[in-house]
Amino acid sequence: MDSSPSQFTSGLDYLKHFEEEHPSQAAQKSFTMVLGVSGSLIGLSVVFSALWIQVLMACAENMIRFALWMNVGLMFGFAIMSLFVNPFVGLFFLLGAAINIWYNRIAFASAHLKLACVALSKHKSIFVLALFFILVQVAWLITWSVSAVGVYQLFRAADPNCEKEESHGTLCGGTGFNVAIFFLLVSVYWGQQVIQNVMTCTVAGTVATWWYNTHTDRAVAGSLYRSLTSSFGSICFGSLIVAVLQALRTIVRTIKNKAAEDDNAALACVACLAECILNCIESLVEYFNMWAYTYVGIYGFDFRTAGKAVMQLFDSRGWTAVINDDLSSTALSIGAFGVGVLTCVVGLVVAKFAPADWVAGFGGDDTTRYVIFGVLGFIAGVSMAMILANLVITALHTIFVCFAEDPVSFQRSHPEHYNELILTWRHFQPDALVAAYGSYV
Repeated sequence: MDSSPSQFTSGLDYLKHFEEEHPSQAAQKSFTMVLGVSGSLIGLSVVFSALWIQVLMACAENMIRFALWMNVGLMFGFAIMSLFVNPFVGLFFLLGAAINIWYNRIAFASAHLKLACVALSKHKSIFVLALFFILVQVAWLITWSVSAVGVYQLFRAADPNCEKEESHGTLCGGTGFNVAIFFLLVSVYWGQQVIQNVMTCTVAGTVATWWYNTHTDRAVAGSLYRSLTSSFGSICFGSLIVAVLQALRTIVRTIKNKAAEDDNAALACVACLAECILNCIESLVEYFNMWAYTYVGIYGFDFRTAGKAVMQLFDSRGWTAVINDDLSSTALSIGAFGVGVLTCVVGLVVAKFAPADWVAGFGGDDTTRYVIFGVLGFIAGVSMAMILANLVITALHTIFVCFAEDPVSFQRSHPEHYNELILTWRHFQPDALVAAYGSYV
């Protein structure tokens, strides 16, 4: 995943040379001010996200109830709009809304959501670690971006027809650079996936340690150590599969857009079909990885063994429907959207009182100022909230796996939480308990 130092240096030299040829004090000041406001909005979004997690712990059932009824409202809204286009599609959405109303799953999902939040709240350093990994990811993207510029400059210098090609809106380098683009895309996606999955395994290991033990003072440090040592190969292997699929999908999407610009309907249609297939495959692989990394984090299995163990466990015990039935992810996503809206409002307030020269390099008019700060606020809020939400989702997956594997150990380590969880399962999923253990545990 590491970029060559010469490519990185070449990219830095080009950017420095470009800045010297295109000096603009207004643009530099605007960039500095926007960067400063962005940092402030990110810090504020961290505070809002932390408060949201606290509210989630205290009001998990109400949050999920809100998510359920929002789903119903969206279904009815889509149904009404679809009736004017296709009555059958409208009936489909009405059926979905009816199912959401009749099938009450709130208490079941809220019990698991509260337990996941409790497990994470016992290890608050996991949130600090998540923010650190964000900085690592940003550093990786900056390094990759500069290196990518350097790689292009190498091909640009070696191509005698570069100026002619760039005048026609194409990149220099020909087939060689196209191959390089693919590997560059694989590298950036691979780096992102590895960073994310190291965090996933660390959270899974931490929650599993809490599940089996009463005292877990060094759970985060131990889980992080395993993720970066004995489990790192499994993380890299699974991440590479997703990275290759993402790179292929990006290239296919580029081909589709180019074909649409050139009015090449046949190529655009083929590229669209290929993109759809790659999307489906990528979703399946990510779903598989989601549970496989949970096992990697809990038991330290290699990637293949972990994947087989997860699929066999839930397939043999028939709990796949139970997992898919969980509303927690929807509630977390809606909460993240709410944090994004709140931070967006703060960004708009800043835009209201910000001097015009803060965005002079981007146009300077009022609309530009509102758009820049509003969009930055929304993106910062949603991004920070989703990072914390992903920690909770990973904790949820770990609790599912640990309960399926060994509920009795949880009874010994945390009897008060065990009683609440087992009562929920007995009420909502008694058949699953009997099928798995031969009794209600």
